[in-house]
Amino acid sequence: MKQKYLFGVFAIIMLFILIVGCSKDEPEKSITMNGEIVLHSVDKNENYLTISTTVKNNQHKNIEPFYVEYKINDKWLSSIFEDSKIIVGKKIGGGDGQLFTIKPKSSYQIGENYKIVSPVDEKKLKQAIEKENAVEVILLNQDKKVIMTGYINKYLKQK
Repeated sequence: MKQKYLFGVFAIIMLFILIVGCSKDEPEKSITMNGEIVLHSVDKNENYLTISTTVKNNQHKNIEPFYVEYKINDKWLSSIFEDSKIIVGKKIGGGDGQLFTIKPKSSYQIGENYKIVSPVDEKKLKQAIEKENAVEVILLNQDKKVIMTGYINKYLKQK
């Protein structure tokens, strides 16, 4: 009886060692992103929203050329931007937007500014951004295929 007990304890310990010893930390992602939306108030009737994303290349090679698209998932917020899809560089240069590439082990901040002509409900803006995943960031390759996606959940206000 004692032998069966010891064998059972030994088997459990070996199983534990096998599981813990074979597990690995999740490898670092090759590309990471974080972003923010900043409300700039010039005066009571003139506001600007800046959408920005910092893309970090954790690889030892360049990231393939990519476009940055912001998808506005909130109807109220898309009415402020007057669109539900924004491609960085398209409003200035037209065409498909601006292509970006990032050197190995470096990062690049990408974004756009938008003049807001109507008054902004700051509380509603903050709620949509921080709690409701209102702004999605999509990195697209030259063939318009998704490389990765994420959400901007950081809201700031500057005066």
